[in-house]
Amino acid sequence: MAMLLGAMNTSAQIPDYFGQQQMWTIYQSASCANVQCYCVWESTLYVDQDTMIGPSMYKRMGKRGIQYEGAIGVPDPMNPCNSQVLQFDGTYACLRQSNDSVFAVFPYRQGEVLFVSYDLQVGDALGPYCPGCVVDSVDTTIMNGDAHRRFHTSAPGGPGMLIEGIVNIRNFGSVPLGGEFDWVFGPNEVVCFAENGSTVWTNPNWSGGGCNYFMDLGVGNLPDNTLSVTVHPNPANEVITIAVADPVQYTVTLRDISGKQLFHELNAVRIDVGQLSAGTYLIEVRDLKDQHVFRDKVVVAR
Repeated sequence: MAMLLGAMNTSAQIPDYFGQQQMWTIYQSASCANVQCYCVWESTLYVDQDTMIGPSMYKRMGKRGIQYEGAIGVPDPMNPCNSQVLQFDGTYACLRQSNDSVFAVFPYRQGEVLFVSYDLQVGDALGPYCPGCVVDSVDTTIMNGDAHRRFHTSAPGGPGMLIEGIVNIRNFGSVPLGGEFDWVFGPNEVVCFAENGSTVWTNPNWSGGGCNYFMDLGVGNLPDNTLSVTVHPNPANEVITIAVADPVQYTVTLRDISGKQLFHELNAVRIDVGQLSAGTYLIEVRDLKDQHVFRDKVVVAR
């Protein structure tokens, strides 16, 4: 897991923050529109494909998981909470590493922003993603063979710790990488962090359950809610054929790795990809009756 080295070696090599299939399990809760209910999100952030935006290459960060509601106190039969479990999967951001800083492009913002910087010394403020946080000391820990700096911080709400490339643990909640993830909806709690399919860090302040990265969601179907679908050929260069085993009404959607929709059709059995650039794309087949979903990656080769 992790091994503490002690004082920071400033000549240590900066780790690759996105080159080892990094994943974060996150738990999040907040009041819903119905004030008698609370909403819970259990999700995984995952890093996958390269994508070019302007002159720079980014890594796509996806966010997938489930959302559900629960009652606060005694359930109100006249104003019930929504018992439906909603599944989601989409692009959260596109990220790029420059030395020991991370820059982000979000689907809902214009342009690139500085997401987090680890270019910090004792006495420095962490910045707008951690208001009032100041670095008190710095040491180093080894995770999966790489040295990560640990910035021990103080803030009006209590002490915290920023771990390079992994998490910012605050007095209330924690956030992946240390940047600002969805705090408008309530605090996150990062439960676990993995590289190459193995957990390398767990949150010592979390006692709500174990790690769940939805591993099979990385390239395939949603668990316990899937269709039997065949997509071929894969890789393809002209046409992709879709075969759905069950006689259902369904939609087929094709997106690029930034999440942009390129194709959407009812009961489609083929997609012409002859005009698409070479690369990786995401296909989704959705059963309109039961909302069962199949997702996979398809490669267009040239």
